[in-house]
Amino acid sequence: FSAVGKVYEYCICTAPVLSPFLEGRAWHRPMGVDAEALAAALAVYEGEHDFRRFAARRGNEPEPPPADYYLRTIYSATVAEEGEMLRLRFHGNGFMYRMVRLLVGTAHQVAAGRMSRDALAAMLAEPLGEDEAFQSELSSAVASQASASLSEGLPAGLAALVEPVIENVVSGFQQAPG
Repeated sequence: FSAVGKVYEYCICTAPVLSPFLEGRAWHRPMGVDAEALAAALAVYEGEHDFRRFAARRGNEPEPPPADYYLRTIYSATVAEEGEMLRLRFHGNGFMYRMVRLLVGTAHQVAAGRMSRDALAAMLAEPLGEDEAFQSELSSAVASQASASLSEGLPAGLAALVEPVIENVVSGFQQAPG
């Protein structure tokens, strides 16, 4: 084989209603996505990084993994707007299991203002997760995303009831030992 890289494309549909032809083929975000902020977040991924925080575990990883096991190079990460569709294209030397899905979700958190670009950069700089400030910000981002996802499309009164419950659950999780 003589492949020198791989390209992965991820689609986000911002239409009010997802076409049945896109079911399972695009992430539906009917409230819209700030394409410029998303592009700025994607730029953080470019270059060679340890992407262990962006790899879903399959259970067949070597223990301990070789030093370069999670090392990948992203040559470019771009966003193209095509009507109500955003096409995110990643060009790199390889991708791990569910890596792009996790990269997109985290970049979306940054674009939505639920996480800072600095926290995203810290995920790459601190691949083992030792940064407490990052952990706190990540927990807040997860709580915000869970609340937004669960309350999306609900009547305002019901959404207002759901959000505090989610915050309490996440707060309890954050305070749990270990």
